[in-house]
Amino acid sequence: DTGYPNPAGDTINIDIGSTGYNGMSVVSLFDLNGRLIKKETFTGNIYQLNISELSRGTFILKLETKAGKMTKQIIRQ
Repeated sequence: DTGYPNPAGDTINIDIGSTGYNGMSVVSLFDLNGRLIKKETFTGNIYQLNISELSRGTFILKLETKAGKMTKQIIRQ
């Protein structure tokens, strides 16, 4: 499951599964108006995105890997 827990507290766990993919991935977080809030790159299958500086609300998480793209709505509680 990518982007959990949801609703999230201070962190979002990014888990792209046990595909063995160890290349670079890009995770982006947008507000509901489409403004980029945060963008980070990582390698490996698991990453923890710190969102503790964000206020409560709803955001759009976008994950991009060579294998494809995924978008998910995230709620910061």
